[in-house]
Formats: sequence, C-alpha cells, structure tokens
Amino acid sequence: MIRLVVTRESGPAAVYEFNIGEVLVGRVPPADVLLDSESVSRRHARISRTAEGWRVADLGALQAVVGHDAAGQCDLEV
Repeated sequence: MIRLVVTRESGPAAVYEFNIGEVLVGRVPPADVLLDSESVSRRHARISRTAEGWRVADLGALQAVVGHDAAGQCDLEV
C-alpha cells in the first residue's frame, strides 16, 4: 500500500491511500490524485511500484518533479 499526504499552503492536508501498483497524479481525470492547481499539469506524474520500492516518473509536467534524473524519474524512500 502507498499512502500519499498532500500539503497545501492553506487548509488541511489531504491523505490518499492506494492498494494498487501505479498511481497517476494530475489536474484532471483519470488521475487517481486530483490536484486543483494551475501549477499541476493535467498528467503530472506517475508513482509506480518496482522491485526496489516506489518510483516517481515525471510525465512532462511544466513544473517538473523535483529531484528527477535525466529520464524524468526519481526513487521514493518508503
């Protein structure tokens, strides 16, 4: 299971829990995590389970995923 906590500048944090191997983050459906912000692309990032843990892939977002490598991916410590 992956548990994502999204913090905002104002208001409470949003908590998302998934029992799936891949989670899409974006501004519009079919994203699993919908973020209503102009700084978030329609298809912003994909979080997927790998043999080593979890990986975040930048899906070509204008505001790039922080810490990604040349392939647009970064590992998450869980």
